[in-house]
Amino acid sequence: MAVDIDVLIVGAGVAGLAALRELDRAGQRVVCLEARDRIGGRILTVHDDRSAIPIELGAEFVHGRPPEILDIVAAAPLTLYDCGERALHIRDSKSFGNRDAWRQINEIIEDMEAAVEAGREETFEEFLARSRYPEGAKELAISYVEGFNAARREVIGIRSLVKDEKAADEIEGDRAFRLMNGYDSVANWLVRGIDRLGSKLLLNQVVEEVRWSPEHVDVKTTLPASGAVQRFEAKQVILSVPLGVLQAESIRFLPELPDVM
Repeated sequence: MAVDIDVLIVGAGVAGLAALRELDRAGQRVVCLEARDRIGGRILTVHDDRSAIPIELGAEFVHGRPPEILDIVAAAPLTLYDCGERALHIRDSKSFGNRDAWRQINEIIEDMEAAVEAGREETFEEFLARSRYPEGAKELAISYVEGFNAARREVIGIRSLVKDEKAADEIEGDRAFRLMNGYDSVANWLVRGIDRLGSKLLLNQVVEEVRWSPEHVDVKTTLPASGAVQRFEAKQVILSVPLGVLQAESIRFLPELPDVM
């Protein structure tokens, strides 16, 4: 069976766009399918003349100095500026200094690292239940883990959290930056220079079914506006959709994939 597409990418977030760029530059015949009418995934930037800087409704900060983003900033070029923290922590109508909040969180992280080094593995909720921290400190730590790490306290393990903290330390993760040009400039740079982009990046393509074998994939999509069905065949497929989409079984796989955690 002759197939015109070498690699089919599902999802036009930053991961999918990076794959599209690299594969296209390598001479592969590649097509990227995106369910929404825009690219960028979690990035959603609003450019409003009434605002001095772009408004980020999705990903907002560059945490630390990850080389993957700094390389794009240098190549584009884009403007990155340091954000000094002036956060205010309010509880029970009382304000607390930002340093006090971070001091409590850092103490819990240090104790968590010691627990992992001692061989313990448990959920973050179990770790806090065993501890003698004040309830206010526990609530603050839970807010940090569930907000910043996007992880439920009764599911995420302390070993994973410690590993994440160490990875952040390697890129100066305690510092935060913003892109003066808007975070969407990263996504726009990834597709810049791709020849015949309109035939390689297809929006409003809701993937419903993936029939696959080691040598061939057949992907079924629908167009939201009309409900029209389209099919794409390729030698390989890259899935760059959010984990939640796979867990919700929004895409049917034939044969089924192994369990998605």
